[in-house]
Amino acid sequence: MGDVLPFRRIPGDPDEPTDPCSNCGQPVDRAAIRCRRCGKSTLPPRDHKRGLSWWMWLGILLAVVVIIGLLGIR
Repeated sequence: MGDVLPFRRIPGDPDEPTDPCSNCGQPVDRAAIRCRRCGKSTLPPRDHKRGLSWWMWLGILLAVVVIIGLLGIR
């Protein structure tokens, strides 16, 4: 075995499951983060439509408090 640890995966191992790269079609290990040939990410795209961030909610809350203060609602 030499200096290869038993738990370490060897790149290009034929027993490792692969999927084709969505950009170039080259087989890419399922555990890979990027394609070795073209460099495209294999991670799923982020969903940026998660809703409002915390600072937007804080701004809305402060706006409501200011409006209530200006109207004199108790």
